[in-house]
Amino acid sequence: MKIAIIGCDYVDPEQVPLFGEYPDMFRSTLSELRYDLEFTDFDALRGQLPDISSSFDGYIITGSRYNSYDNDPWILKLLEWIQYADQARIKVAGICFGHQLIARALGAQVHKSTKGWGLGKTQVQVAQFPNWVTTKRNQLRLWVSHQDQVETKPPGCKVIAQSDFCPYFMLAKDRHIFTIQGHPEFLKGYTQYLLSKHENKLTPEGFDKATTSLEGTVDSKVVLQWILDLFSLNE
Repeated sequence: MKIAIIGCDYVDPEQVPLFGEYPDMFRSTLSELRYDLEFTDFDALRGQLPDISSSFDGYIITGSRYNSYDNDPWILKLLEWIQYADQARIKVAGICFGHQLIARALGAQVHKSTKGWGLGKTQVQVAQFPNWVTTKRNQLRLWVSHQDQVETKPPGCKVIAQSDFCPYFMLAKDRHIFTIQGHPEFLKGYTQYLLSKHENKLTPEGFDKATTSLEGTVDSKVVLQWILDLFSLNE
């Protein structure tokens, strides 16, 4: 299986030796689930995007510290790419920023949330299962790090998972688009680093709650498998 990873940000340099860049995180976690994966990286910030006619089985758009509702040239270029991919029914998965940008490209509103930051671990309720998944779980626990959120449902999309904090946490369109606000590619240590980095953006009570949420397990492999299940539809 050939997967293209469209990177939209860079890991802080001092953390790269510990966790790698964002494409490395996907390469590592997805390869634990399937041995025959081949990855090609593209740097969206530098205007590098795959040709829409490329022979990849699927495309992943990563998270980013940038705002998905901004109009920087590289963001607009990626928005246009997403719209072409949707029209061509290319299989695309979006993570956090990627989730928001795909929703925007499909007609949704994306804004900075009035609820503040989502940091640490969150639990969401699955509203309905995509018809391509092989493993089903009614509730999912995932690492999160975001302040922006999708505020309206994109036309033609289904809400796959939601919470009171994030009602459009997971979306899908037909059998070619799947997006997630959370980070199934993150390790606990990296989530912990992001939490400490953003401590001053939380109240003391909010920081303590987010720190406590790091305890226990997450369902990252379930969601990563859902991405692979989607990309496997080409096989």
